[in-house]
Amino acid sequence: MIKQNDINRLFETMSKDMKIPQFEREKISDFHQRLLYSGLGKWIMQLFADRDFEDEENDQVSKAHVTISALDIIESFKKISPEAAEFFKEENKTINEIEDIYLNLGYINSGTYTFKYPAKCHKINMGQRSLIIDLDADAAIYYGLGLYGELKENKIKLDDAYVIKDSAVDYFKKMVKSLKYENFDSSKGKIEIYNIEHNRWDFFNDKYLKEHEYSILKIDDGLDYKIVKLFGDDIFSASLPVIYTLSGADANFKWEVWRVILGLCAYNEKPASAIIENYCVNGIKITLGGYLFPFNEFSLFKCMVWPLNDSLNINEFVTAKSMEEAVVSLLRHLSIEVIREGE
Repeated sequence: MIKQNDINRLFETMSKDMKIPQFEREKISDFHQRLLYSGLGKWIMQLFADRDFEDEENDQVSKAHVTISALDIIESFKKISPEAAEFFKEENKTINEIEDIYLNLGYINSGTYTFKYPAKCHKINMGQRSLIIDLDADAAIYYGLGLYGELKENKIKLDDAYVIKDSAVDYFKKMVKSLKYENFDSSKGKIEIYNIEHNRWDFFNDKYLKEHEYSILKIDDGLDYKIVKLFGDDIFSASLPVIYTLSGADANFKWEVWRVILGLCAYNEKPASAIIENYCVNGIKITLGGYLFPFNEFSLFKCMVWPLNDSLNINEFVTAKSMEEAVVSLLRHLSIEVIREGE
């Protein structure tokens, strides 16, 4: 039987190793969950590096090895910590998401059945520190899934780390001008319309189309998305490119349709919002409204923050106040209105 003192020492060691302090007045269960989340990320990074060092040409590791070993790590966490059982509700989804985040950012490359070492490493300026994209870095400071070190000259700016450089609203303005429109037909397929006022998908109602110059429709649960344009009394529509649909095969464009949705909301002067408030002492809490980020920005975001209560939480996150500048910059890049509690 594992003694409580041994468990406490384990968490103390994790805190020291990853340099993740407990916020003053933070609940111990929330602190432990932050340690477990970053700890899982650290283990997955180490699993990426599992390879036969006697074979100098071997620069890859089995994907199955990484995933199965990560599952074992979560099960080990659950045996010693009730916080782990509450936090890791869907183990496979959590591990796959972390793998995809590290793949998206360039910590690792992907083959058919293996992960392969990347050819390049880089650093991203996050204000007070640099996010280090390098499996072999000796830095040991974690924010969420991100590995951080001191600011150095050979770094890129956060804006340069985005796949799409334009803000969401500017991207939307350019994109709608490039589409080929035709007369809108509402009789084909299951149609949902995005409700800008409430940031949600509703069953299609053609009256809603008359409220805005542009709207977005989801056809057959995401097999197609259409931009609808109002021109006088006439209604036209155009399908978005395949990268925005469920059938899009490029993982870099996962959830990419949300760039269009967020841009649409801002264009119609009903931007999505994020609330930032104080969290304990020296921390902040970020509350979103049920929407997703395009996966490139989501990957960067998860290297700045920790999810609250659930490893797959998409609505509530916490981080240190020192990361607020980078968090706000990312939110504004997605044309999300930042509401600071108390201001």
